[in-house]
Amino acid sequence: MLTDVLFEYFQNNLVIDNSAYSVCYKLKSDKKDFIGNTHTYYIDAFLLLKTNEINFVEISKYIKNDIEGMNKKTKYRIVCNWLICSDRGGIYLYEAIAIKENRRINNMINNFMVLNGMDGTISFGPGHIKNYKYSKIMNYLLENERAIPKISWRNEVYKVIDYGFDIIKRA
Repeated sequence: MLTDVLFEYFQNNLVIDNSAYSVCYKLKSDKKDFIGNTHTYYIDAFLLLKTNEINFVEISKYIKNDIEGMNKKTKYRIVCNWLICSDRGGIYLYEAIAIKENRRINNMINNFMVLNGMDGTISFGPGHIKNYKYSKIMNYLLENERAIPKISWRNEVYKVIDYGFDIIKRA
């Protein structure tokens, strides 16, 4: 149920869905610089890991290629905020994915938050002050999914994800 709601949040805009992972994103905004030479795309992306395999450079290329299809004439850069969901997620997954090589890939800047889809643990980074608060909220939502009306539950999950994206944008 959680992954279905997350795909809805990202408007089911799948760019790849295979046996190892699924990736979708939504374009939040795009801006030209003062002179108009460079276009900046601000994106929120969702990566659902189905296995233990993580090849983030390859995964990020799907979004990059999709943006290149929209922008053929001007220079561009991408600022991408990732929600990474896995049944084996948590602080160790965050540390594995948020390495220096993945934070900036050519003209793509990446920020990360990790969600364990089984227990609701959210990680914004090792020792981040907000990890505990949002993990407790998501854990509560997952444990009480059947007791809360579906629309209310979905909206609460959306709020947690929105707050999470606000947090990593400021990081």
